[in-house]
Amino acid sequence: MAMRHPISHSTRGSILIATAILVAIFAIFMSGVLTYISNEYRLNFRSHQFAQSLHLAEAAVELGFAELNYRNSFSATNGWVNLGDGSYTKITNLTDTAGNFVGTLSNRVYVGYTPPTITGVGSATNTIGTLANTERAVSVVLTASSLFKMALVATSPLSFSGNIVVDSYDSTDPTKSTAGLYVAGKAQDNGNVATTASTVAFPGGSANISGTIETGAGGTITPFSGGGAFGPTNSANQIAAGSSLAPAVANGWLRADFSTAPPNVTVPAALTSASNLGTINLSSAGTQTINAGNWQVNAMSIANTATLTINGTVSLYILGNVIVANGGVIKIPTGSALTVYVGGPTVSLTGAGVINSVVQPVNDEWFGLPTLTTVTFANGTSFIGAFDAPEAAISLLGNTQVYGSIIGSNIVLGGSASVHFDESLKSSGGGGGGNGYSIASWREMRKVNGVWQ
Repeated sequence: MAMRHPISHSTRGSILIATAILVAIFAIFMSGVLTYISNEYRLNFRSHQFAQSLHLAEAAVELGFAELNYRNSFSATNGWVNLGDGSYTKITNLTDTAGNFVGTLSNRVYVGYTPPTITGVGSATNTIGTLANTERAVSVVLTASSLFKMALVATSPLSFSGNIVVDSYDSTDPTKSTAGLYVAGKAQDNGNVATTASTVAFPGGSANISGTIETGAGGTITPFSGGGAFGPTNSANQIAAGSSLAPAVANGWLRADFSTAPPNVTVPAALTSASNLGTINLSSAGTQTINAGNWQVNAMSIANTATLTINGTVSLYILGNVIVANGGVIKIPTGSALTVYVGGPTVSLTGAGVINSVVQPVNDEWFGLPTLTTVTFANGTSFIGAFDAPEAAISLLGNTQVYGSIIGSNIVLGGSASVHFDESLKSSGGGGGGNGYSIASWREMRKVNGVWQ
């Protein structure tokens, strides 16, 4: 008969102790795992929060940047607070779709500084545990930018017919101009043209563009006939009518990726409240002088041999149409400058037009509000200036000569019209047209004793 040996109390106790130890070890292990996972989650959340606060700081800068460039009013109605030292500030609280507070962005725009600067602070709110909110700040220094970076920019198909010429010069460089004036013998190859539309048309003639052509996505040049050509004039590879466009694409002279639509023009706050000079209606041998300052004008008509003289730095907000015809002329003497905002539907500059004795286009800049729909240069007018009218159909007819830059909706060149782009505009023009600054430098700030530095 087999004998059964009972398990001793000591053996059972050893098993229980071993089991307890294993359970304790497992509990410690699981606690460690849970602690690790919890810490990883907190670290990941903290990292996300840290990055989010930087995005909020940059968003704060963008908010101030947009206000400075496109509205420039910094009004209390829009949440801005005037700090009285040439700077404005605004605080924006952010919530999620459930209405929970998730962060804050605040900025300070130093418009009275030279150059202007913007600081932005982003605060990301902690939503778990006892983690503190994270804050990061950035500071940017601005520099003057320009709307006028090309000879022609349009939002509708460009059309070139007749014996037109587009090239460039530089009124500030004596190797590219003479006494600041365009000279054919010093012409350059930066007469670039662009459209956000998909077509550039050469209906015939001998249009010659010394520069690049850029269209919107999938754009084409059609038809390309007659004696026309485009590309660098000093290159044996300039693209002539009937030639393959492949070399132009390969060398970047023809591109189909232009998507930068010019922004709409807004009137600066200083002009919306400027004194009104009434209606300027000059005919025969009439004369009038506008002295330095900001002014409003109901409408302007200058005809026959009448003369309007600009004395000093003048900014005009013309509520209605502008007609300069026959021998009528606007004179900008040396030492003066003219900036014009047009709210009426029509601008017509023909004949003598505008005489800019300063010879630099930056001293004669025109901006058309969205209500300006038709602009005409004709009858041999010579215009040394820059014209930005993003919603207008602009026609350059006859022997019109433009020394500067043109921005419009639909731009048509015909006859013997020419546009000579002044390269100096790329760094000095268009400050008042709605795109006056770009970012020159960017740095992240640090907080020292509670102060961002």
